[in-house]
Amino acid sequence: MEGIPTPLLKEIGCLYNSKIFHDRRTKILNVYSNQLKTIKEAEHIHGISSVITEGYADSISEKVKEGVPVELIVPFHVAE
Repeated sequence: MEGIPTPLLKEIGCLYNSKIFHDRRTKILNVYSNQLKTIKEAEHIHGISSVITEGYADSISEKVKEGVPVELIVPFHVAE
């Protein structure tokens, strides 16, 4: 939160005096694993992302090869 300028923090409203809590037990890669599982099981894919990891690209490529409809909105550098 310290990276957000004070005037903008005031506009956020109820988050102004908030604190960030971290659960040290959280396995950060669970989100990634669940997303890859969802892609693997998808019958269609619609997404927006500013970045794509190699794992996502490979998973999406496999779905395209299977004939699954895929629509992605990504920046030009990601599309390359």
